[in-house]
Amino acid sequence: MVVPVVPGYHADKKMINGIKSVDSIEKTVNYAPNGCIIPVDPDNKELKDVKQPIYKTSATDATQVESGILLPKVKGYNCNYYARRSRQGYQGNL
Repeated sequence: MVVPVVPGYHADKKMINGIKSVDSIEKTVNYAPNGCIIPVDPDNKELKDVKQPIYKTSATDATQVESGILLPKVKGYNCNYYARRSRQGYQGNL
């Protein structure tokens, strides 16, 4: 059975295997909020009053987020973006 996609959250499993009947079956799927981009200054301090775009959940895979997130434009700053994947989701700096 494919795990349902919940917008704004990612699941800890994509499929639940081994189900032969739907009668009296209970399985747990854990969902966590998707990560966001937190713009920071050159000293790695969070910029206040700046949008923090949240990664969108993949429409076809509840365990993944979509690529191609739009970065916020911050007056007076240029984007030096990197992202790394962690247990908490994606992390990145501007």
